[in-house]
Amino acid sequence: MSNSYTSSHDINIATIPVYAILLQPILYCAWKHGAAGLLGWLILNMFCSVRIIGSILSLHAEATNDSGSLPIIISNIGLSPLILGLAGVLHEARTSRNPNMNTRIERIKVIVYHLTVSSMMVFVIIGVIQQINDKESAANTLMKIGVIGLLSCVVVLGVWTWLSFQQPKQNPLAYPAWDDATKLLHTVFRVLPLLLIRVMYSLLATFIDDEGFKDNMGIRIGMSVVPEMLLVTFLALGGVMTRNIASLKKMEKKLDESSESDTYQLIQPPAVTAYSGAGVERSEQPNSLPVHPYRPYGEQ
Repeated sequence: MSNSYTSSHDINIATIPVYAILLQPILYCAWKHGAAGLLGWLILNMFCSVRIIGSILSLHAEATNDSGSLPIIISNIGLSPLILGLAGVLHEARTSRNPNMNTRIERIKVIVYHLTVSSMMVFVIIGVIQQINDKESAANTLMKIGVIGLLSCVVVLGVWTWLSFQQPKQNPLAYPAWDDATKLLHTVFRVLPLLLIRVMYSLLATFIDDEGFKDNMGIRIGMSVVPEMLLVTFLALGGVMTRNIASLKKMEKKLDESSESDTYQLIQPPAVTAYSGAGVERSEQPNSLPVHPYRPYGEQ
């Protein structure tokens, strides 16, 4: 049995319990973070499931000497849900930090980003299938297009995260979810280098024809296996630390509703005494003027 085979076997065995454990906090986050975070945490749950299923199928293929393509395909589709899951968590952090954000435009941006990542992953999967069918030339072209596109998506995600920090700091009393949303945003920013390392591994493995590089288990572990596990672990920790963000957003909404009802107050000026033509006093009450609590009287 070769060292490469043994190392790959050991990686698959280690992958199953690691992601089975990580599934628990990820599912907890999907439950606690509410609708705003559901997209990101469910996709991360999908990523963990893909890694578990892929490892099980690979172990089964090793045990039965099955050379089928399904384990290879599944092991190559994990990068897409990893990127999309991180983008979903970023979306939650952005919308929670800025309640006044135009949610329609934000949703359009998220949908376009998801479609782009998914389409790039389709190129990679088709390339893997053609590589299995010994169509090396077409496979290499498709896979190169796919991994370059995925790298571009990661760069866009990094810029998107950086721009999210440019929003001015809000008052935590007026925006209770601000602090937790900022913590979540910092978590996304900190794991971006791990995602970049993982994508760079796919890029190098696609463009370098040296089989020694592709079969090097040390490089695979250092640039693929460990970065993925650390990334999901840090996201899970960040999600658990900000588990109350949904309830804080509800509190924020209640504060907004109560402030809207108290925004304008009626000021009753003193009655003005006037004289009618018959010399009879009558009292005139000017119309009450709505005054904004944070503006001087008379400025609307």
